Amino acid sequence: MKLLRVGLPIAALLLGSASVEASTVGVQGVPQLDVYWQNGTVPGAPIRTAGSIQLAVDEEGNFAAFNQTFTWGLGAEQDTITLQLASGNLDPFLNFAVGFVDSGAASIFTVVFSSPIAPTITGLANYTLDLAGSFSNGSPNNGGSLAMAAPNTLGVLEAQLNGTSIDGIGTAASFAALVSSVYGPFGSSGTFDCSGLGGCTTMSTRLAFLGSGGSDAYSYTGRFEITAVPVPAAVWLFGSALGLMGVMRRKLAS
Repeated sequence: MKLLRVGLPIAALLLGSASVEASTVGVQGVPQLDVYWQNGTVPGAPIRTAGSIQLAVDEEGNFAAFNQTFTWGLGAEQDTITLQLASGNLDPFLNFAVGFVDSGAASIFTVVFSSPIAPTITGLANYTLDLAGSFSNGSPNNGGSLAMAAPNTLGVLEAQLNGTSIDGIGTAASFAALVSSVYGPFGSSGTFDCSGLGGCTTMSTRLAFLGSGGSDAYSYTGRFEITAVPVPAAVWLFGSALGLMGVMRRKLAS
């Protein structure tokens, strides 16, 4: 399923909005967080936009948002998504802490946190991706579960560069009744070649999962950080020497 991101004003809440397709492509030049909701009991149910915020960037490239609440549905079916924290820096990392209450029937939640990268990374980049969480039983106290949900295929949390998923962590899980359970922690790291994308200009995290309804509560914290791999000084010196030799040859030839 392809997702199409919808950019909206700060703290815009689109209750009752038309269905949308969800994605991370096309960051609007500023860090942005988008929240999507989908009925988890109806196959092919439309994806709805529950809300979106854009984050202001300071002179040092930092950005942060706190304590934003989004809701979807009415009465006993009203689900709540609470963003405790979304922060990061253009040079470049993303942090988030978000909680969900899945009331009534099971729902699918997707949270996309995206940011430009400045400066652009043109070569190799090392990255780390981390996820931890917890689960609390709702009513009735009969246990619960979480499952992976489309569009994610690599894990409950996926890391993306230029809208391309490069890694994912987090698995399906079941939780016992009458207890609060820990989820994770999960972690992954690796190296990605940004030259294959023409340079890495945007980074995103996409958290997507199917809850179990019944007012079960889920809480997650995550972090995605990338670091450009420096070109060794010897390589630069070697390249400079080759260039100088070329100039000397041309001078001798003339």
